[in-house]
Amino acid sequence: MATKSFYPNIGTLVTINDFPEELQFLEIGLQNALNKIYYKELQYVKSSDGSQGYYNIVLVTGEPLKLNFMDTGFSIVINPG
Repeated sequence: MATKSFYPNIGTLVTINDFPEELQFLEIGLQNALNKIYYKELQYVKSSDGSQGYYNIVLVTGEPLKLNFMDTGFSIVINPG
């Protein structure tokens, strides 16, 4: 019997508040992307004082992700299939 894999979404690691204020105009698209991108195999090492770190993560998505830029007609499509 096959089992389904469960991957947590990237929104459990990064929130809208983690992005700089200059990107707040992308809030709806970013939130949508954070909810639809999942991850697995997260590995990280940080120095004891937190000044340095190494991160490795595998992102997983099952559908194309489209980030629209306001009403300009331009968008970025990730995993277009």
